[in-house]
Amino acid sequence: MLNLEELDLNLIKWKFYNYITNNFRDGLLTNVTRVSLYDERPFEYKFFLRIQISFQFMKKLTIKNRKAQKYKQFIKSKNNNQILSIIEYSNLTQLDLSNTHDDYLELFLFNTNISLPNNLHLCVNYQSIKR
Repeated sequence: MLNLEELDLNLIKWKFYNYITNNFRDGLLTNVTRVSLYDERPFEYKFFLRIQISFQFMKKLTIKNRKAQKYKQFIKSKNNNQILSIIEYSNLTQLDLSNTHDDYLELFLFNTNISLPNNLHLCVNYQSIKR
């Protein structure tokens, strides 16, 4: 049991957390400021809510996922009712969506349930914006 406690303490000291997948276990990681997400299964809305709660001081977020979201229509139909929680990335300074499916660009830039700061450095694929 002592080894697990030491492991948890070491995780909290990390500044970077790379290649988080859908299997990510929730937890408050206040020192982590750079996060990268990668999975071969699509990331859904609730996953991004878990990321926001776990990494409240995140400054850089990189998402690498070429899979279309499965529950995108569910989010659109619920937008008018405002049932979904608002995801707020208030400390984010850089968002990299250059290696993602267009669904993630739409989710972060056009979804009213995700709030991003005004002075955000955004990295996207030009072809994605043209579509």
